[in-house]
Amino acid sequence: MVPARTSRDTLQLEAYSDADYATDRADRKSLSGSAVLHNGMAVSWTAKKQGGISLSTTASEFVVASEVARELIGLQ
Repeated sequence: MVPARTSRDTLQLEAYSDADYATDRADRKSLSGSAVLHNGMAVSWTAKKQGGISLSTTASEFVVASEVARELIGLQ
């Protein structure tokens, strides 16, 4: 996800995220990770077990994508 900016602005935010569906065999929770870059430099990153149990790979990917989108909004 990269927010649109005009060419005169120097703010360039990039975000990357990924999730691994139901990795933990004991509680079936997914692992997720994300990184946010500002002009190519990492300013935020996380890797953690998701709070709830996702029903699919797509659902676990949406969880981490929404978390990183909220972070981007806060950094703008």
